[in-house]
Amino acid sequence: GDQPEQKKPFAQVKAQIEQKLKTERMERRLEVEAERLPDRIGKDGLDAVAKQFNAQVSESGWFDGSKPEQGLGQTAELYGKLRGRKTNDVGVLKRNPVQGHVVYQVKEVKTAYTRPLTEVAAAVKTRVADEQRKAAAAAEAKQVLTRLKSAEDFSAYAKSRGLKIQNAKVTAVMQTIPGVGTDREFQHAAFRLTEQAAFGLSIQGDKVHLLHFRKRTLLDPDKAAERKQRIAQELEQDWQNYFLDAELKRLRGELKVRILIPELLTAAAGAAK
Repeated sequence: GDQPEQKKPFAQVKAQIEQKLKTERMERRLEVEAERLPDRIGKDGLDAVAKQFNAQVSESGWFDGSKPEQGLGQTAELYGKLRGRKTNDVGVLKRNPVQGHVVYQVKEVKTAYTRPLTEVAAAVKTRVADEQRKAAAAAEAKQVLTRLKSAEDFSAYAKSRGLKIQNAKVTAVMQTIPGVGTDREFQHAAFRLTEQAAFGLSIQGDKVHLLHFRKRTLLDPDKAAERKQRIAQELEQDWQNYFLDAELKRLRGELKVRILIPELLTAAAGAAK
């Protein structure tokens, strides 16, 4: 039958709830500050506001959202937000905590134009050649895959094409594969291999890999126990987070609470001036 719901004493989770509320308060304060920054920059200037936050202002190069920019990472989202903006316009692009928010001021806008063929011919030729090489490599790999029957075939083909054979250990949870990098398609292709179907192909982006299955090993008992313990800890943490969310919801529903948020008072006072 169903087991009765177990509730922990409030005192037991008080510290965790306080920490969660503190984190929520910090996130809320960041949201408030992000909303206020454009007006403050417009009034005091970007350099002055950056100095207040002990932050450094840096200037980007020209970008069109098609490739990463130093200090910004991928620029497509930022470019979409900037399109149509004018010189000196100020704004904030909110991103996740890992990437961080981008507070920007437009320094200069260059009107889009079609570059003459003579100016881009070399770049176009290089790109077309790269695409042709990639297509040729993929077509050759698919054709060779049908002929591979043994490890000797694999080695002979690599030698005939001057290709390097590299052994790689692949696990399902591995984030980066040595010699390959981050490539989920490579992992999926590797795990489809068996002794009976020992050869496979992975095509991802501009990379084409021929794979040969060597052996499959299971975790030794010690590592298996260690992994089980780590998973158990992660599940316990997930359960605690779920419980805290539920407890906060219950408390907010049952109790009449007044929460003082100083930064909101500051923002209201500034708006009233």
